[in-house]
Amino acid sequence: AEELVLNLSIAEAAGLSKVCDAYCTCTLQLEGPGPQPRMMMSPRGGAATQQVTKTETARRTDVPKWKSGVGRYTVKSPAPASACFEVCLLANRLLGKEVLGRATVELVELLAEHRTDRWYSLKDKRNADAGSVRLLTALDGHSPRDGNPKASVDMSPSLQNSGQGMGATRDVLAPEGPATPVLPPSGAKKMGMTNTGRPNRGARTGQLWRS
Repeated sequence: AEELVLNLSIAEAAGLSKVCDAYCTCTLQLEGPGPQPRMMMSPRGGAATQQVTKTETARRTDVPKWKSGVGRYTVKSPAPASACFEVCLLANRLLGKEVLGRATVELVELLAEHRTDRWYSLKDKRNADAGSVRLLTALDGHSPRDGNPKASVDMSPSLQNSGQGMGATRDVLAPEGPATPVLPPSGAKKMGMTNTGRPNRGARTGQLWRS
């Protein structure tokens, strides 16, 4: 079997019904869809059967864009027919988290193309439309038999949101979200920096701007 490395970026979401503090997870499940896991390991410290990529929280928005939701997965090709990614969009609330919507993406679909840039429709617990999320993927790797070095794939945040670093191929499966980046409110101060330009160690890492 051929061993491949799949690079995945959770870039943004659109079509949310309300403003919230949103984040997204993407879980590789080799045995098919199931409950959202914390992390499950195979016996005796073997490789994980479920791997999770999680974004930071985008504050007070209905068009969240993320920078940290980048994952790297080593998989076998051909992949098991049951293997899939479960995408879950969530909101932080005062009393915990709320699941806004879910989507399932077959691993075979992503391995069929070297690069993908797609929007996936989300469904809530009532199976109603809950917006859409944009995922970008790129493959690098080689067969254990050929000995060629693995290619490097640029997944830097500056290219994630534009899609330029993932190739020109684009297959829009759901309405595209706003292309204009979300700007900080007037008079906003960037978290994590003091007036002298030095890092503020007391700042929360998940919050990018404050009024």
